[in-house]
Amino acid sequence: MTTSIKKSPIDFVTAMGRLLSDLKLRNQHRHSPETLAKDLNVADEHVAAFVSLDIDQIDQQASALLNKRWGEITSLLPKTITELGTEGRELFLFYASRHWPQGHNRHATDAYRFLNFLARNKVVIPCGRELKKTKILARAL
Repeated sequence: MTTSIKKSPIDFVTAMGRLLSDLKLRNQHRHSPETLAKDLNVADEHVAAFVSLDIDQIDQQASALLNKRWGEITSLLPKTITELGTEGRELFLFYASRHWPQGHNRHATDAYRFLNFLARNKVVIPCGRELKKTKILARAL
């Protein structure tokens, strides 16, 4: 006997947050907003607003958020960013498109995970001081 688990509907703010943090969802919205609303299980009372979103404006907002994240990363990881040179931003954007931290320590968590991403992919050996600092900050309450 199989049982299906029905997902609870999501509100407009949650759906918007998902669009802001996920380029693939923005592309889906661009091509078929109604289908995406159904796939995300947007609550009936929010579907019309979700479908009518100007996805180009959402892209601009997402870009502004990524720029803010980049600014935080550069302030937390100055040595690493200097070592990466001109490739640093592109590497961060690649990483950031797949990882979106949450919570009040999100900038430190982002920096710590970015350092680990760089190490795992053998891009650079993380600066020990920056790694330790971001790990502590990411775990702080």
